[in-house]
Amino acid sequence: MKLADVKAYFHYMKSPKGAYEWKSYGIVIVILGIVSLVCIGAWLHGR
Repeated sequence: MKLADVKAYFHYMKSPKGAYEWKSYGIVIVILGIVSLVCIGAWLHGR
């Protein structure tokens, strides 16, 4: 990636459309994190 690409990407993420994408990706990541934590906890508890 070139520096100009990175700058354009950050500029896009600051725009409302980019912020909306950040939010939707963030929700997916949080859900995956919680699910994996619950699975690990249940596995440790069940051993």
